[in-house]
Amino acid sequence: MASPSLIINPSIHASLPFDTFKAFAPVALVARYFDIVVVNSKLPFNSILDVIAFAKANPNKLNFGSPGIGTSVHMAGELFRNMAHVDMTHVPYKGAASAINDLLSGHIQIMFSTVAGVAPFIQGGQLRALAITSAQRSAAFPDLPTVAEAGVPGFVVEGWYGLVAPAGTATEIVNLLNGSVEKAIRSDTFKTIEANEGLTFSTNTPEDFSRYLQSEAARWHDVARDAHIQAQ
Repeated sequence: MASPSLIINPSIHASLPFDTFKAFAPVALVARYFDIVVVNSKLPFNSILDVIAFAKANPNKLNFGSPGIGTSVHMAGELFRNMAHVDMTHVPYKGAASAINDLLSGHIQIMFSTVAGVAPFIQGGQLRALAITSAQRSAAFPDLPTVAEAGVPGFVVEGWYGLVAPAGTATEIVNLLNGSVEKAIRSDTFKTIEANEGLTFSTNTPEDFSRYLQSEAARWHDVARDAHIQAQ
């Protein structure tokens, strides 16, 4: 089961022990999910435009956290910085929990987090949700605009989970696995996961998933290059 790091890593590591697009055979995109932009509720930011205005008036005074360099959360922040034309300081942590703790305590001001990581703190009032990163609004947060709606046109970031197999796996096996994924995501169990975890499941072919991976890899390569991101 792969996630965005699979196609981000080639752009931020000087070398890997394998060629991502030669070592794996795409099987199926299983699920997509959005991140949510949150700030400490004590801060006077009530919208994405508030964040942008502050960042432009105070270059590099706004700190955004992530679970580490090159994570999808980090890359979302870098894309925002680029598309909103603002200067923010990235603060990498060793895991999401540490980053969220510092967001709660005020050491960092903003984070592009998974919903699961911050939902209890949004509900408890410690964090304020400003927007979601998907292309469309979510039924789970109907009052929250997308980042694109809120002031950064064209901004879309999705996390994902997908199934890959070793390169050279027989086509009939890849197709069999793809069919199994399609059957699974139609089940009641997966419908429960979809509702509880904020995931979106959809059927696709191995060829669809391959094109999706290539597209995402190209996009994050550009972000990593423009932000001079290298894994440490």
